[in-house]
Amino acid sequence: MPRLPKVAGRLFDTFVARTNKSMMHDLDWGPFYKFIHHCACQRVLMRPADLQYLLEQRGFDAHQARHLSDVYDHGLYLVRMSLR
Repeated sequence: MPRLPKVAGRLFDTFVARTNKSMMHDLDWGPFYKFIHHCACQRVLMRPADLQYLLEQRGFDAHQARHLSDVYDHGLYLVRMSLR
């Protein structure tokens, strides 16, 4: 099972706890973006497929988990590009 470092795990848990899993609200994205930003800046090694797995384990359906893992992958790329 994939594991997140301590701070990344806390940010992930905050996102999961505050998010409406059946239909995300606009305000649900902020904690997810904080998670992505932290992972990019701290070079957390989490493949999108592993994140999808973690999201599904925490109650997101497969479609939503896949979408969020795609957003995560794109977000990592954007943040890392801005850090260069």
